Amino acid sequence: MNSSTNVDQLMNQCETYLLENDVMNLIKQCLHQLCLHQPDNPARFLKHYLLAEQSTTILSQTLSSSRTVDDHGRRKSNDNSNDN
Repeated sequence: MNSSTNVDQLMNQCETYLLENDVMNLIKQCLHQLCLHQPDNPARFLKHYLLAEQSTTILSQTLSSSRTVDDHGRRKSNDNSNDN
């Protein structure tokens, strides 16, 4: 393989990663929040914003994996311990 093929392959892998992880949307959200709040310390603000986003994402994933929807569109818990 020549070096231009390697660069193309790396660029494709990078693009795939960015798309699969919705990185561009995350960066847009960060910029939007910076413009709204205009903090004196943008790095510290982004640190707290990203930590809050991570916590929200983890909580959302946990909740969605522990619940399902019944035939009528109502949420029900996967915990069947109350099915006596």
